[in-house]
Amino acid sequence: MAFRHLLTGFDTIECAYYLAPSSDDSLSFARLEFEKELLRQSKTRHPKAVRLGTEEFLLANHGTRSGFPLLLENDVFSVQCGEFNNPNFYVTFRSHALWHQGAFGLHQRFLDWARSVGFMAYKEESLSRVDFTFDYWIDAIDFDEDNFVTSAVKDNQHRKHRKVQTFSFGTSPIVLRVYNKSDEIAEKAARRGFTPVVVRTDVWRIE
Repeated sequence: MAFRHLLTGFDTIECAYYLAPSSDDSLSFARLEFEKELLRQSKTRHPKAVRLGTEEFLLANHGTRSGFPLLLENDVFSVQCGEFNNPNFYVTFRSHALWHQGAFGLHQRFLDWARSVGFMAYKEESLSRVDFTFDYWIDAIDFDEDNFVTSAVKDNQHRKHRKVQTFSFGTSPIVLRVYNKSDEIAEKAARRGFTPVVVRTDVWRIE
């Protein structure tokens, strides 16, 4: 079997931030909750574009399943936040941004944004999820689940048209997945009505 390493990086990072207002004109949670309520009462499904400090976000008309009353999103961050939550900011760094700007770059960008709206860290942030990824081109799949050496008790595989697409090992919070990234991209594009151009048809990701 021939293979070639293509990329190494992070696909998803979720981080909890503990921030406190540093001035009287800091970001107002009450104002954002008021705007959210107006959206909800208008019965629109569309979020509202808001400019907050150095970033533009879309403000959702709902809270999150994890108990945060506010959800702010753009192409770099998904920010769940609430004045009385602990932590009061929970941030997901988007995959596209991680590949282009890197984890440390996005971390600094978030802290710069926080300062721009009058917030400073009073406690060190904590990581709650990190997806490490390694992409390889493989000319042929000549292995199965029994070729993996692992201490995981649980494993499974997913197939489509009798072709294996995913091997997974372990359970939350630590899971290893090995899957056909080219197939995943093609299926996502098809659901959205796009036809992607994939140069390599057998790119596999270890995540």
